[in-house]
Amino acid sequence: MPRHPVLLVALPLAAFAGLVALGGALQPGYDQGRDYVSSLAAVGARAPAVGVAAVAVLALAHAAGALVLRRATGARAAPALLLGCAAAGLVVAAARIPCPGGSAGCGTGAPAAAPTTAGDVHGAAVAAYAVLVALAMLAAARPALRAGHRLLAAASPVLAVASLALVLAQDAAASPGGLQRAWLAVSAAWLLLAAGAAAAGRGRTGP
Repeated sequence: MPRHPVLLVALPLAAFAGLVALGGALQPGYDQGRDYVSSLAAVGARAPAVGVAAVAVLALAHAAGALVLRRATGARAAPALLLGCAAAGLVVAAARIPCPGGSAGCGTGAPAAAPTTAGDVHGAAVAAYAVLVALAMLAAARPALRAGHRLLAAASPVLAVASLALVLAQDAAASPGGLQRAWLAVSAAWLLLAAGAAAAGRGRTGP
């Protein structure tokens, strides 16, 4: 385990945020509050490699989170779920949705593209990612409490519920991009809490 678990998680999260900002700036008409992150990597996007890299580096942040959570709590189930989340994130990056009119408004008002296998795989991977993140949060609560990390233990179930609520709210929203980013921020905050617990090195770890 690296000596700086917070940096291990924070650096890929910062890279993700920077790449999303860059990708959005490169897409004509793209709105960070309206449009999905995935549309930055879409077939039909301008500079899609930036979007693909953003989603891939977010998956890396969750893999790093698995390592620091294991160190912080001694848990096995929650880190395994986070590794599953990281794998799902890589599938999301690889299975690019079609946006023939470009990233702006794709899936949020622009005419829908014809369904594709990649788009279907992408949707399934996003759903798996969302569920696995929430399950990891729930699974981490008890081991965190046993290890003496009370803030992480208390926050985990609350953030799990918030995460799922934000995912479900996106479907009915006129501008789901902001809700998606709020969901991702909840996940990032939890990963940083786990990294902070690992850095503190307090308490005992359990099986």
